[in-house]
Amino acid sequence: MKCRKRTRTQGIEMAAHMLTPAQIAERLGVAERTVYRWLRQGNLRGVKVGRRWRIAEGDLDTFLRLDRSGDDPDRLTEDEIADSDAAWRAYVAGDDPGETLDQVRQALLGKQSADAGTVRRPLR
Repeated sequence: MKCRKRTRTQGIEMAAHMLTPAQIAERLGVAERTVYRWLRQGNLRGVKVGRRWRIAEGDLDTFLRLDRSGDDPDRLTEDEIADSDAAWRAYVAGDDPGETLDQVRQALLGKQSADAGTVRRPLR
């Protein structure tokens, strides 16, 4: 299969649909560094051209739609964030030493066996 070479005109048209972080920041009324943070974290999809970021208009639309509707299944709820923060603070303060992987595994296996009504031996 032969790859078609892009003409200069097609490249210019494609670039016309790409936005810079500064343009997005201006459109959304946020700081440019906020846009860079979204890009680094993967919240906003973009491509690096050399050392510069470029974002397709469609990717910006997707980002705004997901951000407004809350459809992103990976997004944490406020309660989950608060619980995680509290657990981390307790761990750092030494109030909660945490659990080893074996302890977590045994607790999960015990819960599964209790749910199933049978007692299972832990995996080793």
